[in-house]
Amino acid sequence: MSEAAEDTRVYSYDAFVCYCEDDRRFVLDVFSCHLESEFHLRLCVQDRDWLFGEEVLKNFAHSVENSRKTVLILSNAFAVSPWSHFEMTVAQSRFIEDDQDSLVVVLLEDIAECNMNPMLKLQLKQRNHIEWTEHRVGQRMFWEKLRYVLTRPSRSLIDVVPPRELFRSVELSA
Repeated sequence: MSEAAEDTRVYSYDAFVCYCEDDRRFVLDVFSCHLESEFHLRLCVQDRDWLFGEEVLKNFAHSVENSRKTVLILSNAFAVSPWSHFEMTVAQSRFIEDDQDSLVVVLLEDIAECNMNPMLKLQLKQRNHIEWTEHRVGQRMFWEKLRYVLTRPSRSLIDVVPPRELFRSVELSA
């Protein structure tokens, strides 16, 4: 991949964190606290960084535009929230429109089948995601994977070389 395909813009934040209200304590007390103190990342978190009195949509658009990455914290509560679906749609459209691999998916828990919609199923099927765990060793791996993904430059989706398994030999019938 060419160097020009990387996103070289300067952002106010390393990542904007999208989450539902039910996951607020995890995001504020665990997620952002760890990433900011241990890895010195700059996160945009709506409950802390949004301008009071500003329209929600303006705050949201400003957060996405001024963040190198967008992190979706997926949980069952997120899966059933109409606002969370809107956030996911906007994040996905930026991902496609900017041709940058800027979307990071964190799976906070297994999503019940009854809470899955087609867009969420597709998101989990097509994108790698990082799974949260309550196990100490697993958490160390979680934080390291997340640090790696959040600190590497966003890259073009178009210039990405497809996985080798897509090029399996195919017999042509005469």
